[in-house]
Amino acid sequence: MTTTEPAPAPYVDPVLRAELTLIKVGLTGYQARVLVALVERDGVPAGSDDLADMSGVPRTSVYATARTLVGMGLVTQVDVPCPRRWLSGNWSMTRFRLRSHIERGHAEQVRALDELDPG
Repeated sequence: MTTTEPAPAPYVDPVLRAELTLIKVGLTGYQARVLVALVERDGVPAGSDDLADMSGVPRTSVYATARTLVGMGLVTQVDVPCPRRWLSGNWSMTRFRLRSHIERGHAEQVRALDELDPG
C-alpha cells in the first residue's frame, strides 16, 4: 500500500494575496493596489509617479484613489518636502485602521436599517 502526500498548495505572490484580500473586504482594485504599494514602502512617502509605477494604477487615477484612502483613514497625506505625497503604516497598523473603517461602516448600515420603516 502506498501513501501519497497531499499536493503542496500553489504559490500565490504575497502582494497579490494582499490585494485580493483587500478587495474581498471592500476596497476597489485601485485602492488595494495603491495601499499595498504604500505599505510595502514601510513608512516612506510616495508621490503619484512613484505610486503609479509601483502599483500599476494609472497616474491620472492615483491622486483620487489616494485621497479616498486618506478619507478612509488608511493613508496619510504629507506635503513636506513636496506636495501630494502619501504614506501608510505597516501591515499591523493598516489592518487595525481598515478594521476600524469597516466597523464604522457596518455601524452606519445597522443604524440605517433600524430607521427603515416601509410604511
